[in-house]
Amino acid sequence: MKVFILVCILFVVSCGNSTNQEDNEFAGYWYSAFADVYLDINRKGHVRLRECSLYEGYSVNESASGQIINDNLKFGEKGFEQDFIVSFDGTSLQIASVSDVENGEPTLFTKQTSIPEKCENDVVEITYYSPKQVQENDLIEFTVDFEYRLSSAPNAIIEAGFTSSDSGSFVLTNEEFEVSSSGIGSGFFTPTTTATAYGSNKTFSLHLIMYVPPTGTAISFSPIASDKVDIRVILADPSNNKLNQESSKSFRSSNILGFTKFGV
Repeated sequence: MKVFILVCILFVVSCGNSTNQEDNEFAGYWYSAFADVYLDINRKGHVRLRECSLYEGYSVNESASGQIINDNLKFGEKGFEQDFIVSFDGTSLQIASVSDVENGEPTLFTKQTSIPEKCENDVVEITYYSPKQVQENDLIEFTVDFEYRLSSAPNAIIEAGFTSSDSGSFVLTNEEFEVSSSGIGSGFFTPTTTATAYGSNKTFSLHLIMYVPPTGTAISFSPIASDKVDIRVILADPSNNKLNQESSKSFRSSNILGFTKFGV
């Protein structure tokens, strides 16, 4: 009888702990004015990223996801993943990249009761690109069409870039499109680069960023909007091509949680 009672007590305690673990303390909607993104965190700590779009409000980035366990956030997309430290100071949710936790400043998110249906902030979206499949190590000229909305500044610059490392970072091509006034507009690029697959999923991506030109002695800047599509690469070693099959789909995303800065 004592053994039976002990088993019952352990079962109740175990069930109680399991329930508590499902109620993540950070659950809810959180907004970053710096990155202009919402984090949609459910009770189990699963995180979805919502970004400003041209015509669909703050839409879910289907290629990006993460999970918070205790005070750690693991967030990423398609083979590229980052670790973040999460804390709450009573007012704001603070998220800092593990690699920058000592020298960098955390991005602040404030709690929201809901996510707006409309978004009128800065955005750039790739509307067409070709080719969608390339051969590894070939020099390729791409055609890229895009639309944008500039609302936070009187002018800006849009540039294209391509994946340059296994971490998912990318290098700009220095081909600039000048946005001379605020509002909605469109443009195109014809950048050239050598196709190279990176990361565990052998991904090669085309990036667009929009930023306000630095002034004075400034040598770095943060994008005010960005977009990305993944391009399928036929690998030089045929035995590795299975790793790259999913790259034929295109996905949009900003720099993960808006932490990246670029030098000029």
